Amino acid sequence: KQDILDYCEKFSQQPNKIIQELERETKYKVLMPRMMSDQLMGSFLELISGIIRPKYILEIGTYTGYSAICLANGLDKNGQLHTIEINPELEDIAHKYFKKLNYSHNQQINDLLLLAMHFILLHSSQFTRTTFGLKNVL
Repeated sequence: KQDILDYCEKFSQQPNKIIQELERETKYKVLMPRMMSDQLMGSFLELISGIIRPKYILEIGTYTGYSAICLANGLDKNGQLHTIEINPELEDIAHKYFKKLNYSHNQQINDLLLLAMHFILLHSSQFTRTTFGLKNVL
């Protein structure tokens, strides 16, 4: 198992300096840093997003923004990432790094502090209906 992880990390794209800064700040300033996606998961999220090139992504639980940034890297040129975080302290960290990466130009990252279910129901026609074995989730 460890050999496979080592191989994946060796041949995965390394995060840029700003994402590395975010990772470091999260590890040193946030209570439970293990909740953040790691470099391998970030590369995977960016790969999947880059293949699909979605117009809309809904992320529930922004944390400090690591996975949101990885997902945003694969968005369609005019795509939008809607990310919901309930903790204002974590939201501040995420905003700081969204700003550093200048995601307000072609891509929008919208922070929505509202009930996730309400948002999903309100905008369900904009998102791809992926069921993962469940029928009519949205």
